[in-house]
Amino acid sequence: MSVLRLGAAPANRPADRHSELADFFAAVECAVARATARAGEVTRDYRIAGQRVRLRFAGQGLVAAIAPALAHLAQAGTAAEPDLTVALWDSAGTGIAMPHPLWSASAYTARGDILGFDDPRYRVTFDVYSGVLTMVDMARGRAVCWVEDARRAPTDMQAKPLLHAFQWWLASRNCQPLHAGLVGVPAGAALLAGQSGAGKSTTVLACLAAGLLYLSDDFCMVELGDSPQAHSLYSSGRLHPGDLETLPFLKPWVSNPDRLDSEKALFFLHEGFAAHLRATLPLRVVLLPRVCDQPDTTWEPAPPAAAREALTAGTLPLLPSAGAPAALYSIHRLVARLPCCYLNLGSDRQQIPTAIRAILNGTFVS
Repeated sequence: MSVLRLGAAPANRPADRHSELADFFAAVECAVARATARAGEVTRDYRIAGQRVRLRFAGQGLVAAIAPALAHLAQAGTAAEPDLTVALWDSAGTGIAMPHPLWSASAYTARGDILGFDDPRYRVTFDVYSGVLTMVDMARGRAVCWVEDARRAPTDMQAKPLLHAFQWWLASRNCQPLHAGLVGVPAGAALLAGQSGAGKSTTVLACLAAGLLYLSDDFCMVELGDSPQAHSLYSSGRLHPGDLETLPFLKPWVSNPDRLDSEKALFFLHEGFAAHLRATLPLRVVLLPRVCDQPDTTWEPAPPAAAREALTAGTLPLLPSAGAPAALYSIHRLVARLPCCYLNLGSDRQQIPTAIRAILNGTFVS
């Protein structure tokens, strides 16, 4: 666990909170500018859910931790002005410390909220488990990301880098972040919803092994509208080490083999499966996987309320500032526009991709 250097608890001055956050953001931008002047700059451009995103690294330290999960969305040689620019640095590699924050340790929540500092322009989160601070100026399309030591960048940061910056920025552009899997065929994608342990990751990665298209096994974006679009965020995938025996094709791609006694296996799938990765597909169906005591995989209609509950319970507890009515309304709108069904996972795992392919090709969805 990493902890920011903290001062005394701030006075309760809500009228000043916006200006305090503006000053703090300016101080953080000055810090990253000093870090860049000292360590040099590395720039990477991406297109994420239709948005041009530029990452500006102070030195090389965080490039290896951030870039692999985003590699399938990289844009080479783009001269267009970005919609969102993110400046990233670590203190150990650059010698530049994070400015003292405005809040006390008691303001932190488990999902990354900082109580009393929820401002519509200056969004800020600190993950006390990974030690990552993220802040976004929504008006200017500028963000900053800091971690104490890039050499100790946590696996969670590597698997889904800059999730909170993307969450806030894309939500303001009619996209809803979801904790869900996404697999597809050229005609469209299936969204697999459910809380951890529901079988999403093993289902998605089994589909990849069978040749289906891959967009996500963890967090993704869905662009709302009459015809929802599914957008990939990351090329990463994660599995409990025990599940590697059932999906042995992934073993050569494990990036953290020395840490499997304490964390999930992490893969960067663009390295070996680039032909099967997609940035975006039309969204056609919501699937609710559930492990069943039967050999065959089957499917049956599910009530929209079950899909809403699965998406809400699986997503909102993991995202800071995600409990607003707008997020609940977005999930309600999405489910209302798509057919939903239970995917009853049988013990014969080879049937799972076949069933999903059949659903997407029209056996279930009309």
